[in-house]
Amino acid sequence: MIALRLIEEARAAGCSIEVEDGDLVVEADRDPPAELIASLRQHKAELIAALLRVCCECGEVITERLVTSWGGRSCHRACGEAAWRRALSEHTRLSVEEPAG
Repeated sequence: MIALRLIEEARAAGCSIEVEDGDLVVEADRDPPAELIASLRQHKAELIAALLRVCCECGEVITERLVTSWGGRSCHRACGEAAWRRALSEHTRLSVEEPAG
């Protein structure tokens, strides 16, 4: 699938690539190659569809039929459960600490 290859190429070129409010957002610390930008523009719809199926926790493509979400973004069920456990653990640890002073 060309979209997954382009996502990998963009990340290898130092770009972050994600979907925000239905738009493709590409950010980079340096100018990516012009050919890469042209390909990202050409395959924008495919990239958006693919990115909506990428796990927000591990970054891998979601192939499961049942998709969970974490923070409003898609993730593997196991990744979502792990994120909930981490958040609960952090919350519990913060709520039982003694106040300083």
